[in-house]
Amino acid sequence: ATLATRARLRLIFLFVGIGEESVRARLRVRHEGADSVSEVIARGVLYNRSIATVEGAIFVASEAHRASARFEGKALLEGSGSAEILPTLEIKAPDVRQVRHAGAVARLAPEERFYLESRGLEPAEVIRVAAHGFLSAPFSCAIEIPKEFEIIHKKLETIRG
Repeated sequence: ATLATRARLRLIFLFVGIGEESVRARLRVRHEGADSVSEVIARGVLYNRSIATVEGAIFVASEAHRASARFEGKALLEGSGSAEILPTLEIKAPDVRQVRHAGAVARLAPEERFYLESRGLEPAEVIRVAAHGFLSAPFSCAIEIPKEFEIIHKKLETIRG
């Protein structure tokens, strides 16, 4: 995406990998105009032997004075799933407001799993509940969750312990 003066962008990219699926994404934002704002959130859950590589690139041109940009990539792993989150920044403008990036990959902690199982959830349900909460977090301030999230929900329902 290329952002002109005072343009706003909020992009949420969700992914789920099951079995031996492979997910690869390049999310690029180019700030060309002053006072432009972007927020890119990538979140995914990877099961079994699925893998993902997510590249998040932010470029701020020299004319993009007072630009603000954020990229956040996170992946939750189960089984032998693996992920790479690769955030990059290139800033040419001398006076950005705020530009930041983050990437994290983690597994469900044993104490989180224990907590949910102690509440009567089966192992497969634990994984689905944790994944659903993890993936829906970017919508925590939303008035309405997009109907496209239903596709993710249906894919989560196919997971077996």
